[in-house]
Amino acid sequence: MARRSKKWIANRILDIVRESSHAVIEGGLAHPGHLPLTLDIRFNTGQRRSFDLYFWTVSHGGASRSEGEFRIQITFPRHGQTIRRDRGTVLLLGYHGPMAAVTDDPTASLGTPGSGDVFVAWDPLMHLRVGKSVSVQVPGEVLREAQVRGVYAHFRKCVAGVETVVAMRSARLPAYLRLASAGHSSVSPEELLITVE
Repeated sequence: MARRSKKWIANRILDIVRESSHAVIEGGLAHPGHLPLTLDIRFNTGQRRSFDLYFWTVSHGGASRSEGEFRIQITFPRHGQTIRRDRGTVLLLGYHGPMAAVTDDPTASLGTPGSGDVFVAWDPLMHLRVGKSVSVQVPGEVLREAQVRGVYAHFRKCVAGVETVVAMRSARLPAYLRLASAGHSSVSPEELLITVE
């Protein structure tokens, strides 16, 4: 899949939230093309929450990796990028475009935005570090299962313990944001699957 620009993914996120029953009060990239996407949402429950979203395109792990390994490569510009933790809930996402129907080829993709695109959420406390280039993986099977089921959780061992990686169809992103108001670790994949927005 071709890498998407920060602006393109930010606009995709904003469109998804606007198409839901929630209202975007304010949303935009901190500086053109630079993270985070600052987002203030008034949920249909009346709650208002602020988020700082960090995101990258999910792509194949590379020629030396297995066919089923996908990842985001977290990088920050060298000119003093910092991770904002003072404004809103910090979340770490990956965007993967539409995948072909379940197939043995995990790199196959087709369709148009919204016809099967998937977002993946990781725990930002385990991965976001300025000055480091960090590769964060997700198996291709997790992407396919999320496309089929709507939400799919994957548990992976990390230095800090076991991380819950949550993959979801793009239509589930507003529910994820509402449930993640207290952070990624507050999201129950089971609740995300049944939450109606």
